[in-house]
Amino acid sequence: MELMTVITMLALLELVYFGAKVGAARGKYDIKAPATTGNEIFERHYRVHYNTIEQLMLFLPGLWAFGYYVGQYWAAGIGVVYLVGRLIYGAMYVKDPESRGIGTLFSVIPCWILIRGWSDRRGCPVPVDLKSGGTYFLEYSRAQCWLPIQEP
Repeated sequence: MELMTVITMLALLELVYFGAKVGAARGKYDIKAPATTGNEIFERHYRVHYNTIEQLMLFLPGLWAFGYYVGQYWAAGIGVVYLVGRLIYGAMYVKDPESRGIGTLFSVIPCWILIRGWSDRRGCPVPVDLKSGGTYFLEYSRAQCWLPIQEP
């Protein structure tokens, strides 16, 4: 579990880094607290920090559950992808919010893998909202594959 502790601490340090960037932008663009608007670049830094807080709510529990039920080495590897993804997301979002796609993918997909991998190991259904409109649950079958079935 040592590796997951390292990844957790790195994720928290990354959050502190993004928070420091918000503070620096607040000073640079003369945005007085408690305002959260007033300069586009400041607002981008603020959104990166806040979006990272939102992602941590998925990442940290997923990391620990995956590490416990599947393996800490896999969890740590996926965690590194997440951390790099957040850095890419932050840099791209501040540069141009429309270019954040790659960083978003490298942040969201690891979270999804951690949560799905844990539930796969535990045999728990995971709700997935599909663009086609319906909510489906992925059910664990005896053949150890995921089958989409409509919500009861």
